[in-house]
Amino acid sequence: PSSPWDCGVLLNVTTSVYKLKDPYRDLNIEQSNRSANFIIVGDYNFKQGSNFNPYIGCGVGYSLCDVVYEVAYEYSGTKFVLRPRAGIELCRHFRVGAFADINRKGYMNMGISFGAVIGGGKHRHKTR
Repeated sequence: PSSPWDCGVLLNVTTSVYKLKDPYRDLNIEQSNRSANFIIVGDYNFKQGSNFNPYIGCGVGYSLCDVVYEVAYEYSGTKFVLRPRAGIELCRHFRVGAFADINRKGYMNMGISFGAVIGGGKHRHKTR
């Protein structure tokens, strides 16, 4: 590997439960907000090419937001999303990480991700 940087595209769907409490309006509900995200990500790999490779990264993109079921806080549409993330790449093929989706109020969430790496094997150099 010649560079510790890598980039990619992330497509995902998330659900956030937004709890609304307002004693003045006698409001106490849980609203389910869903978002579909299209994010371009970039990561810095601290030990690129090793079997234990910690990384940090960030992604930016668009989020399609929608309210599901009971509606008290209405918002549907598109919004900018920011996704900081960090984790570990294991054996050049598997990733375990933590992330936060920073989005519109009611659609933000944090989570743990598990993934596979495409093209993460050992690189063989051709000899002439």
